Amino acid sequence: MKRRLALLLVVAMILAVMIPGVSAAGAYDGKTVVIATANVKGDVDVYGQVAALKDHYKGQGAAVLLVDAGNYLQGAAAANIDRGETIYSLMDAAGYDVAAMGPREFYFGNATTGMIYHSNLHKFYTQKELYRGAEAQEYGVNAKGDVKETRPAKDPAKFSVISSNITKADGYYDFDANKTFTLGSFKVGVYALTDDQVAEKLQDNFLDGYVINAPESVDRAAKSALKSSNFTICLNNSSFEKSSADLTISAPADGKELVAIYAIDNKTKEVKEEKAPSVTANAEIAKQAADAKKAAADHIVFTNSVLIDGADRDNWCSETNLGDLVADALKWYGENKFEGFKKDAPVIAIQNGGNCDQFMYEGDITDVDLLYALPFSPMGIGLVYITGEDLLNILEAGTSPSEKYGDEICPGFAQVSGIEYEVHAYKEYAEGEPNGSFYKHAAVNRVVIKSVNGKDWDPKATYALVADNFNCNGGDNFYTISDIREKDASKYMNNGNGLKTRDIVAMYIKEKLNNKLGEQYAEPQGRITVYQEEPRPFDDVKEGCWYDAAASFVYKNGLMEGTAEKTFSPDVNFSRAMIAQILYAMAEKPAVKDASTFKDVPAGKWYTNAVTWCASKGIVSGYPDKTFKPDAAIKRQEIATILRKYAEVNGKNVKASGDLSKFSDQAKVSNYAKDAMKWAVGNKMISGNKIGSAVLLDPLGTTTRAQAAVILKAYCENILA
Repeated sequence: MKRRLALLLVVAMILAVMIPGVSAAGAYDGKTVVIATANVKGDVDVYGQVAALKDHYKGQGAAVLLVDAGNYLQGAAAANIDRGETIYSLMDAAGYDVAAMGPREFYFGNATTGMIYHSNLHKFYTQKELYRGAEAQEYGVNAKGDVKETRPAKDPAKFSVISSNITKADGYYDFDANKTFTLGSFKVGVYALTDDQVAEKLQDNFLDGYVINAPESVDRAAKSALKSSNFTICLNNSSFEKSSADLTISAPADGKELVAIYAIDNKTKEVKEEKAPSVTANAEIAKQAADAKKAAADHIVFTNSVLIDGADRDNWCSETNLGDLVADALKWYGENKFEGFKKDAPVIAIQNGGNCDQFMYEGDITDVDLLYALPFSPMGIGLVYITGEDLLNILEAGTSPSEKYGDEICPGFAQVSGIEYEVHAYKEYAEGEPNGSFYKHAAVNRVVIKSVNGKDWDPKATYALVADNFNCNGGDNFYTISDIREKDASKYMNNGNGLKTRDIVAMYIKEKLNNKLGEQYAEPQGRITVYQEEPRPFDDVKEGCWYDAAASFVYKNGLMEGTAEKTFSPDVNFSRAMIAQILYAMAEKPAVKDASTFKDVPAGKWYTNAVTWCASKGIVSGYPDKTFKPDAAIKRQEIATILRKYAEVNGKNVKASGDLSKFSDQAKVSNYAKDAMKWAVGNKMISGNKIGSAVLLDPLGTTTRAQAAVILKAYCENILA
């Protein structure tokens, strides 16, 4: 009987080794097992599993390292609701040894709910405090700061946090360059490569003082710093794929979560990636995770699949997708929910761009995240009836330079819904009297409204403007709205102060977007165009070409318009009616009482008054058959003759004479036009046409719009100036 039992025990032991997922005690003697996670992004269920895996491999004789390659914070509600405190606690409980700083470890920024300058101080811990620990701190919970609460002290994390390509500073973040673990006689060195694009996804000043180096430039030096180790591991969340470490563990570039097992033979350093065995999650940690999820569930406002970007002062002075979202929510609320609004005017909306302070990242957006992104909406929502002219002044005032911050455009720059407009920021703001950190505007210099609700802007039309009451009360430089209210209180309606801008955003996403924020707000929607330099007026005029400066000159001076928006059509012929119209406009369009004497210039045409007036002054003449031929392309000698006569009528010197002998086709100039052509050449209005290898005067050639622009520019500068 004893012999049979012994045999059965041996068989059982053999089967235990052979059956997948079951290992005999001591099966991993002389090995180090690395359990790696990455892109967890607040998925708290992972931690009970990896804790059980760590216990499992320890039970089989392995030395175990539990590591994370980055992006363990921000994403799911359980991480967002307390800005990472729960995650650090669970990682400690699970027994993590080391974690890399990934982009999401930076996402919480300074961990405040609202910016410090809006009087909301630290409620949560910064990443530095989560890692290094923190003393108890009293903070203000209201705008005045006279209501206080105390944030408790926090012990340091039990695991190490590292980044080898970011030089740390005294800021919101803290980490070490690397970490070494001594596992018996086997020494493992770990370094980390953080995505060097992290700064692009942060509030502008959060990384002040930190130096971010390209991962590939520091990789070998990072490994060399661990030269006393028997084995090196690189925790990598950058795009650099060729680490020099013995083992590279990378966070998947597609953002998918990673749980991986690597078994290292301590003698040979051979690495085998293994499939994780099936284990039962650590019950205590699983309960902590479940409690965290349950507590956070009530705070989920919506799910977000795109990066919503409101941060950075540069963004505040241009259109942002967060500004678009907030303004759209306000417009929707005005059209559908605003109590007392009779829907008797088209609705538009404005949001102060400087009050869209932060990012909203992909994942579950909690009320804390929404408060973080939109910290400053202390009042309710208002609706003000305004005219189109009022709107122009509101937008112009919103572009005031900021004396306090030195911005060229106010950080309260208007984000909009239902409006498309341009800001020509290269033009000087017409400063009126000071208004806090800004200036009232003395004139409209910078703003051009392109459309309102898809229609041409009408300065006399009435619109219903929806905005936060901070703006309706004249906050920042929106004094233009409060001025309207003061002149006529009946034009303003107050929704009440119980509902804030962020609440309306949540309602909009829930009711209009079915709780999902996605591709429709992936990028700003092109409602605002800010020109830091003067835009080129025409797309079909190549920069630096021979008529470039002339085309811009005649356009800016109102002499010639485009044939369509942004189109000059330089090769299209210039007509006789066009030159008459330009000269008539230059004369400030005097009244014309007499009827036209040309049978092909009837009353009511766009050129009738121009041709009639020019003919009455002897500037233009017709043909023997009593026609003017307004649509005919004007010949080069004709435009010279007409311009000379206009100069003579205006008392300008017409005696200057150029030399025509250098042109081999001078004989083709008609007798009536010889003096005019000499005058035009002498005043550098006509310099010849290159036809083949020769430069010809080409007096009978037609004049293109490009040539006409060059002639008119020279005429204004050399004759009329």
